Amino acid sequence: MNSLTHITWALILLFSLTYADQSFQDDLQTLSTSYPSVSLSKNVGSLTPGFRPKPDQPSAIPGFYDVATKKFSVDAMDITNKHITVFYPTNNPSPSKLIAYAHGYGGGGVQTTTVYWEICEKLSSFGYVVTLHHSCDLGCLSDGKIGFDYYYYEQLKAITWVEEMKKDGEEEFVKNLDLDDGVAIAGHSMGGQATLFSSAYNSTSHNIKAAAYHHAWTEDFPTPEIPYISFTSYYDDEAPQDTMGLPIYEIETEGITKAVVSTQNYGHHEADILGINPLLAQFTVAWFKVLFDGVKTENGVDWEEMIFGRGKSNVCWGGFGEVVEGVCEVTDLR
Repeated sequence: MNSLTHITWALILLFSLTYADQSFQDDLQTLSTSYPSVSLSKNVGSLTPGFRPKPDQPSAIPGFYDVATKKFSVDAMDITNKHITVFYPTNNPSPSKLIAYAHGYGGGGVQTTTVYWEICEKLSSFGYVVTLHHSCDLGCLSDGKIGFDYYYYEQLKAITWVEEMKKDGEEEFVKNLDLDDGVAIAGHSMGGQATLFSSAYNSTSHNIKAAAYHHAWTEDFPTPEIPYISFTSYYDDEAPQDTMGLPIYEIETEGITKAVVSTQNYGHHEADILGINPLLAQFTVAWFKVLFDGVKTENGVDWEEMIFGRGKSNVCWGGFGEVVEGVCEVTDLR
């Protein structure tokens, strides 16, 4: 990294303190600067790291519930970092479901909660318990060599840990948690690949019912066994639309409802602090509400219309802002 990038990161970390509660302050003071910056080979000046674009797009729906967080040390996680941060709604009268979220390359370690705070908090505010593991910042080490071959195991281990915590029943976040109907998974960049692998290889063993890939970086394309949505971008030079985001949607599947959404307003960091899109959590939730929870409308919000409708709130018809023509499509096989 050059000195300008380090200065930019310093500013990001300063501003990020407004997203973190006091329990994370010690971590935030020691954040590493390993998180990659946005590629600027295309005309994406508004996506310079640390500065958020201001596209002409709809406002995001506010969440329904207040959100609390708690960080745990979990022995089963990779030796690179044993922590899992849990986001959970505090005033949800209905049982909450679980989303296991996987961070991207360089987004692990002590900076995890800052980099992915906004996306996870927003997901949780619509009634979900969200796990965010910190392990494998630049790769996992438990198998003796650094890499991401088995990174998706961390997402699965987080699910197993929550199941164990639910059996104990002592922690506040499990008291209103419903695991009977399965779980959902999501992830960004390398975490998107982890989510792809989990949905292809372990959906049955871990009772995974729906998936969302946020700019998944992958060169392998196993076949998902559950409904999934691939979010990508014309401006993504790190996990390109044409070689990663779209091909994930084009994987030959049988009887699977799936979707691809490519934005023209954001780049690779649409899910993290470097370029967060406030609408990403909302439409990820819409996917999960309909395909995982079986909830079509809620609190005056038409989740089904956002994914499967033809009105202005639909993801491909204006609800998500400007999308790439021909790269926003839903295959509805419900």
